[in-house]
Amino acid sequence: MHKIIFFSVHFLFCLNVSRAQTNPQTPSQPATTSPTSSALTTPPPVVTPVTSAAGDTLGPVKSQPGKYEEYQSVCRYNHFDNVFFLSEDLKNKRVKLLQDKITTGKDVNRFRLRLFKEFIDQHKDKEAQTVYGNLKKSKLNDVENNLADGYLLFMEMKLKKAQTSLEKVITAEPKNIEAYKFLAEIYKEQKNYFEAAQIYQDLNKQNSGGYYEQLCEILIIDSHHADGEKACSKAVVEKPASPYPLIYLGISMREKDILKDAYEYFKESLTVKETEMGLTCLAELYFMENKFPLAILNFKKSIDISPQSTRALIGLAWSQLKNKSTDESLETFKKICTLDRKLVVEIRKAYKVLNAQTSPDAKKFAEQIQHCNP
Repeated sequence: MHKIIFFSVHFLFCLNVSRAQTNPQTPSQPATTSPTSSALTTPPPVVTPVTSAAGDTLGPVKSQPGKYEEYQSVCRYNHFDNVFFLSEDLKNKRVKLLQDKITTGKDVNRFRLRLFKEFIDQHKDKEAQTVYGNLKKSKLNDVENNLADGYLLFMEMKLKKAQTSLEKVITAEPKNIEAYKFLAEIYKEQKNYFEAAQIYQDLNKQNSGGYYEQLCEILIIDSHHADGEKACSKAVVEKPASPYPLIYLGISMREKDILKDAYEYFKESLTVKETEMGLTCLAELYFMENKFPLAILNFKKSIDISPQSTRALIGLAWSQLKNKSTDESLETFKKICTLDRKLVVEIRKAYKVLNAQTSPDAKKFAEQIQHCNP
């Protein structure tokens, strides 16, 4: 079986640019049981990555034949294609659209709640607090109060309390789709993918579809490949303008070591829309097969779309190093350091590789470690 390249456990953790998660649940051990839960295939055990003797952060890993090779890739989560990373101009347009709705005087509280959530998604806590204060001065019914409190608790990463607030909304209004969607978002933040999947399955049943894209993502992340591929295939038909169902189909193929199909899905996603995730996933495949010039090309395209993508930058730096472009690699590592000094660990690993090779360039990397140390 082809062995997936491992970028390092530390890197996988540092990629999550979302807010820190509180008491995350493991995918196969949900914190609560939904009354509508149905049995899903138990995910296979996690494969333990092994660092090479030279300390190469992109060294291969040991895997058991016949098992999915998962949790080793830098490209499993959609970190950078979200509201937080939109341009400020586009963020402001989204806010103005909601503010204009509020000024009409119709459904004011509903649009204030949406504006509150928009500021939370943009990580603009001060503005969100202002909207929350205005909401509390308004005449809110119990459902609106619980929804507003749920948003605030989510912003504060008090996820269990946020979950309780949303459950109150759903108890009062069992058909409140917005509440269900937000509860699924909370479960996802908790990494309780099982319960999130149940919500999207129920929403699809109740609404004759509409949520297969979300279900596709959750099931593939949770390593339910067969069910996930079915959901992704439906999502491709349901939302042909979205590249993400194709990306997650590619991820599933990659984790099953069907790399030829993974290539096709990632490339097809780029014909729909070029995204940081699609380009990074494709670049990673090229790296896995030692096609470093192609890996470099696609990592650079990914960075053009999302300059803050640390995973693409780290992938680029290592691809350049493997391609014997040591000076270029060092410059990329410097950029990584400006984004997050904690990622000095990657430069240390690169230094270890060069030092083991008795490369004269090792000294330059040692000097950069001193500059980058947090």
